[in-house]
Amino acid sequence: MVVSLVACMLFGGDTSAEGQASTASPAGAGPITTRHLENGLTLVVQEDHRLPLVALAIGYDVGERAAPAGLGGVVTLTTRLMQRATRHVPPAEYARLLARAGASSAGERTTPDYTMLDVVLPSNQWALPLWLWSDQMGFFTADESQFAVERAKLAEQRRTALEGGPLWHLDAFAIEEIFPQGHPYRNAVAGSPEDVQR
Repeated sequence: MVVSLVACMLFGGDTSAEGQASTASPAGAGPITTRHLENGLTLVVQEDHRLPLVALAIGYDVGERAAPAGLGGVVTLTTRLMQRATRHVPPAEYARLLARAGASSAGERTTPDYTMLDVVLPSNQWALPLWLWSDQMGFFTADESQFAVERAKLAEQRRTALEGGPLWHLDAFAIEEIFPQGHPYRNAVAGSPEDVQR
């Protein structure tokens, strides 16, 4: 399976290269420049020197609709495991490395269509998340105890949504009514408790 990636960066630097496209942007910020690399990565850069920060995001062209039947939540679980440990980053060190680098926010979200990791940190630390993300792609590791921790978190998140959010019931009902059994968008929710355990 081919996964297309997108990296979005806001920082100062030279972005001149062939194959770029530019679009207009808000006052105070430079043009948005897009470049498609041979390895499938699409790079989107916008210079904005008003703050000494960099906002980075990487998106994977895979979401919960890609999950096999009976494995709802597997994409979210995989994304969380990728951030938990790699061959070069010990368990739970991912968040600590970003915090030590001054990250003011770091997040992940999985939708039916894509998965996105993002971070905002001082501009002189821009290489750290790029290294972490590249390391995750080739070297993420997980043992049964790490699976158990992330499975429990995902199951708790789903339980909390069911018990605490009446609108979640409406979303779940709408998804079940709109998308028949076997439709990939039916996996848009985090997965049943049975799916999460599988």
